[in-house]
Amino acid sequence: MIFSYAQLALAMAMVGAVVALAKPLLALFPLLVLVTLRQVIASVTLVGWVAATGRSLRPPPRDTWRPLLLQVLFGNFLFNLALLAGLQRTGAIEAGLITSTLPAMIALLAWRMLGERIAVSTRIAVMLAIAGVALLEIAGAQGATENSLLGDALVLLAVLFEALYTIYAKQLAGRVEPLHATMWANLVGLALFLPFAPLAFGSVHLGAIDMSVWLLLIAYALMASVFGFWLWYRGTVRVPAAKAGLFTVLMPLTAVTVGIAALGERPTIAHAIGAAVLVGSLVLAVRKA
Repeated sequence: MIFSYAQLALAMAMVGAVVALAKPLLALFPLLVLVTLRQVIASVTLVGWVAATGRSLRPPPRDTWRPLLLQVLFGNFLFNLALLAGLQRTGAIEAGLITSTLPAMIALLAWRMLGERIAVSTRIAVMLAIAGVALLEIAGAQGATENSLLGDALVLLAVLFEALYTIYAKQLAGRVEPLHATMWANLVGLALFLPFAPLAFGSVHLGAIDMSVWLLLIAYALMASVFGFWLWYRGTVRVPAAKAGLFTVLMPLTAVTVGIAALGERPTIAHAIGAAVLVGSLVLAVRKA
């Protein structure tokens, strides 16, 4: 079980880093170009990975396609569009902090859609996570220079899509091998983005992009669409959805850390207290598991 926790934690840490790293990439690539390049890089990597390990490239069983397609729709397509559109209108740290509402959203959907009982310890952990978000939001509001209600609303909508992705990932867990599911999720996601890509690629001169930017883009794609997905699939096999959702508190923590270290944001006492409360909620959830 500890190994599953570690996989979930690492997956969410990667997604949190992606939330922050997407901000500078959006300044260089139009939204549709960025998500399409991300899917291309991830899909090529995953097909090569699966082929290199000798696994089958055939589609998963027919009875798994419904949750897989719903995962792709919410997790690959709508989540990315809403999150990146929100990041164009609000700060990286603000966006990261709003994603802390994920544990509550996932716990509610797990209770409603999967019939999972929400234990008292899980409820307390969710409330601690929300309290941590409130403290971090105060800090973010004090230092925000480009905050936008529309951007925040889009990021919050992305949270709902990510919560639905987690629910459908849980329904798929154990029915399809994680690497195989990750590959097909990205291939289908790429198919969804490709029809829209020509509308945006005409305005981009890819040959003029600096090598350092390409390396950042590759790291962004691998963390977001390859290793993050794969680790999350593996972790959710043994962890209930509501409890797995609590690991999403690592997403805003990582986003804030990367925002401070890489984007030059200044930390405050409220950031530190809020982060401590969020970590406390995760520790409580794991101890009571």
